[in-house]
Parts: sequence; structure tokens; C-alpha cells
Amino acid sequence: MVPLDLTIDISSNSDSALHLLRRLKPYIRHLHELHFTSCWLDHVLEFFPLPHSMPYLKTLDICLTGPLRTPPVELWHPDSSFPALKSFTIDLRDVTARFSFQSIPCDQVLDLNIFNIDVFRDKEHVKYIKNFKCLQSMGLHLYYPEMEVPEHLPPFPHSSLHSLKLGSSTGILPPTLMDNTSSIHHLELRTAGDPLKVFESKDFPCLRTVSHPTKFLYHAAHVDWFIRDHPSIFAIEIHQKAAYGFLELLFSEELISLERPHNVRFVRFLVSKQSSGAEDLWKWLGSKWAPRFEWVFLDVCRSASDRSLNIDERIRVLTEEFPKQFRWVEDNEAIPMNEISSLGADGWPIREEFVKYVSLNTSE
Repeated sequence: MVPLDLTIDISSNSDSALHLLRRLKPYIRHLHELHFTSCWLDHVLEFFPLPHSMPYLKTLDICLTGPLRTPPVELWHPDSSFPALKSFTIDLRDVTARFSFQSIPCDQVLDLNIFNIDVFRDKEHVKYIKNFKCLQSMGLHLYYPEMEVPEHLPPFPHSSLHSLKLGSSTGILPPTLMDNTSSIHHLELRTAGDPLKVFESKDFPCLRTVSHPTKFLYHAAHVDWFIRDHPSIFAIEIHQKAAYGFLELLFSEELISLERPHNVRFVRFLVSKQSSGAEDLWKWLGSKWAPRFEWVFLDVCRSASDRSLNIDERIRVLTEEFPKQFRWVEDNEAIPMNEISSLGADGWPIREEFVKYVSLNTSE
């Protein structure tokens, strides 16, 4: 009867994983969180469909990436009920699966992430997606087959939406995607294309953070101009491998004197295990335009008791040369970009919840 938060990531077709799933099956109903990733049909069919009633489930994250085309996978029954669900992520690329949005409480879900364009080709799905009125965070990762844009993709005018995450294999996004962007505080771009085109005529008066976590930044100049057009932006996040060209646009003294200024004061780098190009950042570590850098290691230090053991030698040299410019954090220690409300006196981000807590105590 103990509440469970369960993460399952199946990377091999093993009998031991099947055995484990069979042992877990009787306890699924008690889950608070479920994160399930697999590319093996036998394992998926062993775990799904979910029970008709999951009264405690708050987070549901399903990622099926393998060639599971036949038979179709039923994730849950149409009459299933998840009354406590607040966060829902579905990634079904290259997978044929059946599920219904009717089981998801539209007036309660705060975080919605969709990684499959086929969801939007079903008018029943679209009808329910338009009813998510309390969304605070939404991710749309649209992979259009043959450059075809769905005609009935609905706009999302929700005034409660604070964080918008966009991804695409082509960079194409429908111009009707957002009717109102005035409440957006955080914008995340997970694409090799140029999704900012859809926002050329939109205003973001409250936009404060921008994240581009992929290592490919083909439209760095467009992102740079977008940041300059929105002076409320003070923090950006970027993959370390894509940082050099972008920083040249954003912080070059020559361009600063010619172009419009910006307010970016905090830069977060997402660092993978292969840290090629670290020496290219040398010149920016002493720049007045980037007084604080935060390096988030995605997969380097997860199991090391002494995190310096796994650090690339080139980064180690940089930290010794510029000790005040570095703060060592792992992925789960960094404040999420969409929860940063401002920067403190030391130049590091302040978490949004902390600001609310302080203001409440002050008012009392």
C-alpha cells in the first residue's frame, strides 16, 4: 500500500526485465508517478494497458520509440480514470498506440507534453486538447511527415500558460499556434529548425528565460535577434557544443556597439560527457557580458563521489583559471529554467517558489 514513484527505462530485450514488470504489475494502481520508456513490444504489452482506475497518479510519462507497429498497443482503456493527474507526457514516434484523452482531467492538468504529430490528426484528440484550460507548461514537439501541416491544429490562448516548449524536425510550426503570448515566462526550443518564425508578430512582455538545449543551433542569428527584441530576457540556456557561435553574436564587442543591447546576465551551459570546444569559451569567461556561467553536467558525474574525477581536463583548466565563474551542479541540482524568477545579488538565479514564499511571509 506504499505510494510508488516508478521509472522504467528498458534498453534491452531481457527476460529479467519481463520478470520485473510482472512483479510490479499488481502494484501499478498505487503509483503517484510513472515514467516508462521502452522499444520492445513484449515489455510494453506486459505493462499496458494501465488499470481502469489510478486514483493517486499525478505524473504520467510514456515514451515508446521502437518499431511497435503491429499489433497496436492499447495504453489504457477509454473508460479509464486518472482523477489526480497533473502532468502528462506522451512520445509515440514510430509507434502505433491507442489511448484516450477522455481519461485525463482537462481542468486539472498543469503540464502537457506531446511528441507525436499523429495526436493532432485525430479530431477527437484535438477537441479534448483545446479544453486544457489550466495549463502552466506545454510542450509541442511536432514531427511533420513530408512537411505537411495539420489544418485543424488548434490555437492555445490559455492565459495561465507560463512555459512553452517547442520542437520540430523541420522548423515548421502553424502560425495559429498561439493567440496570446503575453503570459509566457519561459520559451524552450528543441529543434534544428527555426520555430521562432511563428512568433515574429507576437509580443512576449513577460519572457525572462530562453532555453535551446540541443547541440545544433543553425539559426543562431535569429535567436540572437529574438533576444534583443525582448529586453525582459535575462537568462539563457544552451548546449555547450552550440555555444561558441551564439555567444559571438550575443556578446561580441563589435556587435554590441552596432546592434541593439540586451539584458542577458546569466548563461547556463549544458555539458555532455564529450566536452569538445570547451577552449572556445575561454574568451567569454572574463567577459563583462557574462559575469556568471553555470555548467550543468548531464551525464558526467552521476555516480562519482568525487565529481572532479570525471571532469574533462580542458574544463578543469578553465575552472582553475576562472574559479569565480563556475558553480558545479548536476542536472537534478540546477534550478529549472522555467522556475527562475530573477537573479540574486550574487548573479545566480532565484527560484520562483522561494520568491513566492518570501513575499507571503513578508505580507503576513
